[in-house]
Amino acid sequence: MSRKGMEIARTFGEQLPRFDNLSEAEPELMRVRDSLLDKLKHAAVSAGVQLDESGNSLKILERWYFELIQSGGFESVGLTRDVFERGISMYLGAVIVRNIDGFNWVVQEFVFAPGRYEIGVRRRGFTMMLMRGSNLEAVPNNKRHQSLFRRFQQLKR
Repeated sequence: MSRKGMEIARTFGEQLPRFDNLSEAEPELMRVRDSLLDKLKHAAVSAGVQLDESGNSLKILERWYFELIQSGGFESVGLTRDVFERGISMYLGAVIVRNIDGFNWVVQEFVFAPGRYEIGVRRRGFTMMLMRGSNLEAVPNNKRHQSLFRRFQQLKR
C-alpha cells in the first residue's frame, strides 16, 4: 500500500470505535447495527416508504435518499444525513445476509488500527465492511440511482 493509502487507512481507523477485544466489540457493534436499522425503518414507515429487506427495496431506498437530498429533508424524517447514510450501509448488509446464501454478519479488528473494530458481512473469503456509511451522491456513473441494487446483484453471482 502506498504511503498516502496508509495515511488514509490510519485516519479511518482512528474514527472507528475502540474496544479491548472482540468479545466486547461484537455485542456493541451488533447493537449499533440494530439501532441504525431501527432508525432507518422507523423513518421509512413515517414517510410511507416500504423497506422489506428484499433486493428491490434497495432501489426504493436509494430513490428516497436522492429525494431527501433534493428537498434538503433528512431532518424531516427525524434523522441527520450521517445517521441516514450509516443506516443505508447496515440496511444493505441486512438485505445481503437475508437474500444471499452464505453471507453472515462479522465484527473484526481493523488491521491498520489495533483495538479499533468494525462490522460488515462475509461469505467465504469475501468481506465487505459497512462502518463508513453510504454517500450515494459520490458514486460515479449513478444516473439511475441504483448503485445499491447493482452492488447487491454483483454479490449474488
